Amino acid sequence: MPLEDSSKSDAQDISEHNSPTLRLLLVFEAIGTHGPITLKHLADILPIHRSSIWRATNTLKARGWVRMRLGDHAFELTGRLGTLLTDFHFAAADIDGAAGLIHEIVQVRSLHVEFCQFVATGKFVMIESSYRSVEREGLRSLVSDSAALAAQIAMSAPERDTHLDAYCKQASEIEREIIASGEHQKTLRNYANTGVVWNTDLLAVSLPWIGASGTFGAMTIISKSSTKKAADELEQFARYLVRTHAHGARAEVSGF
Repeated sequence: MPLEDSSKSDAQDISEHNSPTLRLLLVFEAIGTHGPITLKHLADILPIHRSSIWRATNTLKARGWVRMRLGDHAFELTGRLGTLLTDFHFAAADIDGAAGLIHEIVQVRSLHVEFCQFVATGKFVMIESSYRSVEREGLRSLVSDSAALAAQIAMSAPERDTHLDAYCKQASEIEREIIASGEHQKTLRNYANTGVVWNTDLLAVSLPWIGASGTFGAMTIISKSSTKKAADELEQFARYLVRTHAHGARAEVSGF
């Protein structure tokens, strides 16, 4: 969203709550987006009084996040902040795009959801889960993990081969044999017929997800109950997601 739009939408909050923190954040965002930028220009684009902007810049300068240039007195972010940001933790790519769908799923009280994604070539990990206690670290197997299989069926053959080649460097001997023999490709081809990957107990299903930046992942939906009714409800919900979220969790597959 453009800075002007977000600033205007926040203007009422600033007026009603008189929040120095919100003003500080808006000034920081404006300097980061438009810097180097002068005090006059900041006052032109922000719904904040010039004196409040000046106080905010002083706070940011004292923190070492912003500096003012000598000649034109324009503000810009400091190199120190850039160094700090390289050590910061950020959410994985495209998790924001998946957040709406994740929230929709967790509203169904009978379901859990997990979101996994390729974070690097050959590296598939869990990014988000509705389980309170779950192991989020560690690589998922591209050969046996349901979510990883679902992510692969949405890839083109060259994309899939690139990930598998990288994964083979850390895979077990058995996994490498499965990939080399063509058995893995056969498994993916079978799943490609439906576009989703069901667990053998039919109480969990993984749907391919392609993020806006082109990253591949999968949404796994797990029933909290093991009854036949729960399994039927999960199947209906999975069909609904494939039908209504074809841009993300989707049934279309390629490379087969």
